[in-house]
Amino acid sequence: MSQQARQAACDAFGQIDDVQRADLMNEDPNTGTTTNLILFLQQLFAQRSGIWVGKLVCTAVRTDHPTYDGPNGHSGGNAIDFSQIGQDDAVVHLVQDVQACAQAKGIGLGGPFQAAANACGGYSEQSKLFQDNSQDHVHVQVVGY
Repeated sequence: MSQQARQAACDAFGQIDDVQRADLMNEDPNTGTTTNLILFLQQLFAQRSGIWVGKLVCTAVRTDHPTYDGPNGHSGGNAIDFSQIGQDDAVVHLVQDVQACAQAKGIGLGGPFQAAANACGGYSEQSKLFQDNSQDHVHVQVVGY
């Protein structure tokens, strides 16, 4: 994955800190993020003619994730957590757009995002949704769910 593609994914977030940006820019499989994760972000930010560009807050990538969650999760550079700037009724649309991304294998809904589960097929393997913790975020894992 090119550095330009990684930079574009970073720039599409409305808010992203330096640690998260460094994780997404890092291609090293031992310390960075995978091509599949960047492909997911490209797919998400292309949904609905780019409606999510500038409207999402990156909340955790790899280095800043608080727990070790194995090689298929944040710890392996295969997951990202994000939230929406200004919670509103677009939450269901955001979750549906994440579900539509081929690279999204497991989608955890945290906090108020859990209210969107029923409208998006409920928690099941078919919907790719699972109930995450009570923190306000969407967790997306791109392998091994």
